[in-house]
Parts: sequence; C-alpha cells; structure tokens
Amino acid sequence: MNEAQIIIQIVSKYYNIPIDVLKTGKRKIENIKAIHIMWYFCKIHTKMRYKDIAELMCRNSHCDIVHAVKSVKNQVQTNKTYRDEVYELTDRINKTLYPKTYAKNYMYYKIMSISN
Repeated sequence: MNEAQIIIQIVSKYYNIPIDVLKTGKRKIENIKAIHIMWYFCKIHTKMRYKDIAELMCRNSHCDIVHAVKSVKNQVQTNKTYRDEVYELTDRINKTLYPKTYAKNYMYYKIMSISN
C-alpha cells in the first residue's frame, strides 16, 4: 500500500466516509472538508504532483487539488476547530507513515513536557 492509499484510508476512517466516496469526490457539502483535507495530505506527505493526485482521485483537472491545498492552509490558520482536526489527522498519518520517527519524536516531546 502506498502513502496516498494510507492517507485515503486514514481520512476515510476519521470522517466515517467510504473510500469510494472520497475518491470520486461526490460534491456533497458534508464530504467537501474531508476530500480537501485528504488532497492536502496527499500533496504534503507524498512526492505526487497535483496532476498525479487528480488522476488518483478521478479528477479531470488538477486545479481542484491546487484550490483545496490553498483552502486547507487558510482554514488551518484561521479556524481553530479545523486546525485541531488537521493536527489530529497529521498525528495519525505520521504514526502510520513514519512509525520509527514518530515514536522517537513522541518520546522526546513527552520527556520535555515532563521536565518543564
């Protein structure tokens, strides 16, 4: 399973939305946030180009992906609830994609928080 598929699976589970709905991107308002966040993570956690992400997600154009990435970055800066969700998903994705690095960093921050 590649990184993008792992990200899709994690976002699907977090938002309780079936993978096929996320990938086909049915434009229901309740799915848009999850779809945008999934595209954002695919862009920042993989070496995929916008065009490659669009093809994986059954999109004709990469423009939707570009817009989604900008939108998520903006929401993270301005909306605390949105930011908390993205941070939680970042944590889950990092645990799955980079388990050794995650464990080492987790222990470091845990030790640092105890000593302060």
